[in-house]
Amino acid sequence: RLLVRHPRGAAIWILGFLALYLAAIPLRVPIVRAGIMAICFGLAYASDRRVRGIELLGISAILVLIWRPGELFTAGFQLSFVTTAGLLLFARALADRIYPSPQEPKSMGRWWAPLIRFGANYLAVNIVAFLLVLPLVAWHFQFISPLAVVFSVLALPLVSVVLVVGYLKILGGLVFPSVGMLLAHPLACLVRLTASQVNHASAIPGSTIELPTAPSLAWTIAALAVAIALVAGWFARRHWPLLGSLALCIGWLVTGVQLKSPGGSSSKSALTWNMLSVGDGSCNVLRLKSPDSNALSGRNEHVMMFDCGSQHHLDIGNTTVVPVLEHLGVRRIDTLFLSHANLDHYCGVLDLLDRVAVGRILVSPHLLTHAANQPGSASAFLVEKLLQRKVVPMVVSAGWREELGGADVELLWPPADLIADRINDRAMVLSIRTAGHRVLLSADIQQQAITELLHREEDLRSTVCDLPHHGGFERVSPDWFEAVSPQVVLQSCGPRRMETDRWAQLLADTGVVRLTTSQHGMVEMTIARNGVIKWSTFRQPP
Repeated sequence: RLLVRHPRGAAIWILGFLALYLAAIPLRVPIVRAGIMAICFGLAYASDRRVRGIELLGISAILVLIWRPGELFTAGFQLSFVTTAGLLLFARALADRIYPSPQEPKSMGRWWAPLIRFGANYLAVNIVAFLLVLPLVAWHFQFISPLAVVFSVLALPLVSVVLVVGYLKILGGLVFPSVGMLLAHPLACLVRLTASQVNHASAIPGSTIELPTAPSLAWTIAALAVAIALVAGWFARRHWPLLGSLALCIGWLVTGVQLKSPGGSSSKSALTWNMLSVGDGSCNVLRLKSPDSNALSGRNEHVMMFDCGSQHHLDIGNTTVVPVLEHLGVRRIDTLFLSHANLDHYCGVLDLLDRVAVGRILVSPHLLTHAANQPGSASAFLVEKLLQRKVVPMVVSAGWREELGGADVELLWPPADLIADRINDRAMVLSIRTAGHRVLLSADIQQQAITELLHREEDLRSTVCDLPHHGGFERVSPDWFEAVSPQVVLQSCGPRRMETDRWAQLLADTGVVRLTTSQHGMVEMTIARNGVIKWSTFRQPP
């Protein structure tokens, strides 16, 4: 706007900078989505034709969906396009209602008029974005931030400075790397200051209201319709319909989330086990409830996680684990077990800690020994980052036992003095007894660990268990299966593991129920306090 007076020339320059920007950064989905939107707008103005912003936004949405049809159901797509459409359609009209343009030419020339006009535009943009985003955030992320519109007004100047410095760092660093290094420190300081403001704002009482579960789709559509009517001015002279609509939405939300509360549906459960679908990896969420647990508050409920990792998806913490926890209504992990020093069992831990409160982390002595003996390993990196976060892992071994959430939780393996050639044979085996049943989690134990457990004449009989090593089959596996004698087995694995499935023949004539994440997606198994076992799966197997 400053250097090129004609819009067509400015658009061409913008497209050039946009191409340079996209070439300099990783092309992740949100960046590509925003790039498509910006390219559509740039090409339209470069064509020197009269266009409407909402039409260009529609074209952008179609192109994104041609590229990735599944984006339609993601929070990022919905938030981006709904918010942008709302700004294009309603922000200017709302600003005029906040501060009508002066009718007299003399008033328009006064020095304070442009400042008030800027303030009205600024406030209108934040109000429109807040109202349209609120129902979608409640549906996708299960929380409402009543004060977000105020905090956004206060934070936007600092965020804008962060963006400007960030762009300068990227573009300057492409030509002169030293410029990028020079701007790195002030940019980091600005980011830390922004994060600090957000953290302080989130600590203010009432700034965030967490919902026990997501509201219904019908409520989300209805609330979005009310928000659109509000910013479009339909309620300008209709105060009673506005109050009635708001009361209906609030009452519907409160009633709906209480009826759908995960605690409400599982209030009679002694144990709920969710085996997440993480491919070749492991992540198990177990919620233990004593008989006097309060379903809504979660009092006397103990939430355990057994491992948090994946072999092929190293960002599993952010992409899968945290969203699933939000969907389940889990706000805190009381105890996190890390079974052994294999990356596919802990690569999501650090991302988890950044977004979810974790009470304590329990590890075997062999994980810490592996980290100490191999300073450049992933396990050493994990331990280092845990200590930087002032999280000191608690070391446990065979014989450790506690009562958690009304259940008897015991570690059967590994012994503290174990000598094993394979890392997998040093993995934890966890026993959980509740409601007259036993649940057994065996992580990645293989030939040596299974053999020694059997030779110890340990009572391994369990109603429900997982298949060791993601369903890997050892010579001693039939003996292990006979000793455990399960009624239900769960298996966390990717599709490749099922191509050579040696368990199929062994399980064929036993009547044992087998649930695999590669076929069923996430598996949920519950044990009621009266001993009844039920299970459900995210999808039906082929």
